[in-house]
Amino acid sequence: MRAVRKFPPGIGRNTQGIVMQPLNEKTIRASFINASRQEAKKLTLPENFNSLDWESLEYLGWRDPKMPQRGYMIYTNANGETRGLLLRATEGARKAGSAAMCEMCRDVTLPCAVGMFTTRRSGQAGRDGDTLGTLLCTRFECSANVRIAPPKDPINPDPMVVVAQRIIQLDERVNSFIERVYRARGGAGHFAPLHRHHLPCRTAFRMGRLSRNRII
Repeated sequence: MRAVRKFPPGIGRNTQGIVMQPLNEKTIRASFINASRQEAKKLTLPENFNSLDWESLEYLGWRDPKMPQRGYMIYTNANGETRGLLLRATEGARKAGSAAMCEMCRDVTLPCAVGMFTTRRSGQAGRDGDTLGTLLCTRFECSANVRIAPPKDPINPDPMVVVAQRIIQLDERVNSFIERVYRARGGAGHFAPLHRHHLPCRTAFRMGRLSRNRII
């Protein structure tokens, strides 16, 4: 199970979250819902794997150092279920400072490159070529990005409250995206979604269709 998150000082007592617990290599390789055993076996863990600050992560994401077009996203939900996604980066990542927005952390002001990633859907749908696409920080910096406090102003008198809200919203979006990939297996409801009673999301996923591919 995920432990109760300790937010930065200044966050009200009633604001709660959950902390990602450390995962070992065996758990990570076994977690993928849209990759073959061979693909999971070939992945290379991030170079800083043994020194990760798990309490500051909503999900573990990285580019494979030996196969840079591949990316991985590992997430453990509130019920302790760990799911991994194999993603593929498309060509032409947008430069830092462009108007592209990562669909997980959703901030256009951060100095991070954003690119399109596609991921096969789980089960037979993925084997038939059904994919989802989404814009992500190309180096998966989302957890660090949402922890950058905004300037204090009349709209945001307490920047740490904004940080706490962003953390929870990131957690919800990642959970929702992985749930959509997993749902194609015909197991909707097996990967339980995060309960959303903490704080409401300000925006919903934008969805569209491109042939067999779906983009959010």
